[in-house]
Amino acid sequence: MLLHMCRCGKLIPQNIRLCDKCEAAAGQRYKDYNEHRRDGKAAAFYVSREWKQTRGLVLSAYDFIDLYAYHVLHEIRRADTVHHITELSEDWERRLDLANLIPLASSTHNTIHTLYDRDAATKAATQADLRRILAAEPGRVGVSKLFSGG
Repeated sequence: MLLHMCRCGKLIPQNIRLCDKCEAAAGQRYKDYNEHRRDGKAAAFYVSREWKQTRGLVLSAYDFIDLYAYHVLHEIRRADTVHHITELSEDWERRLDLANLIPLASSTHNTIHTLYDRDAATKAATQADLRRILAAEPGRVGVSKLFSGG
């Protein structure tokens, strides 16, 4: 059996993302974030069926590839989250807009939000880069077909 190291240093089977202890801690962090930092409307959206379906379709359409890491860092990383280029707090109507959703790895997602938080100019430049990356991807056509039933 192939093993890899969990974030805590424990060796675990390769097909498991985190050990039980780290998985429980990660779930608690997410729950705390939802309860204390995220507004109620966004929290409800992120657990909705429509978001879960859209998120899954976007990840599948791009073969779970982190597009930012691929195009900018020239690395292949497994995408495990879908990022809103224009944030929900800026434009609620774009929450399911496929041209506003890009698959990223959690580590890349953290990097993107660090860039967003730096200053308005950096955020605008990062958003423009993400839109260019998404527009250049042939998978975008596949996503549109999934949603149109084609």
